[in-house]
Amino acid sequence: MDTDREQVAAARQKLEVELTAQLEDMKERLPDLMVYQRIYKNEDLGRKIAAVYKGIVHFSREATRYFVENHGISKIPSKRDDRQLMS
Repeated sequence: MDTDREQVAAARQKLEVELTAQLEDMKERLPDLMVYQRIYKNEDLGRKIAAVYKGIVHFSREATRYFVENHGISKIPSKRDDRQLMS
């Protein structure tokens, strides 16, 4: 029984690490989308970029909901918060 719990805990931790990595990756890529929108003034591309933003917002909301409900985290620390803690 402990083995089952350990497996579930390990799987959950792996999922949370991957979720956090995806959020960080999206955060770093958002400025690139703005550059594309400025460089390529195309209505079709604009719709596609808007769809990407919409997907990011929905994913981020669900990730936030998950962390709040499962860990009581009301604010996910940013790199700025990390720097302030280190100083």
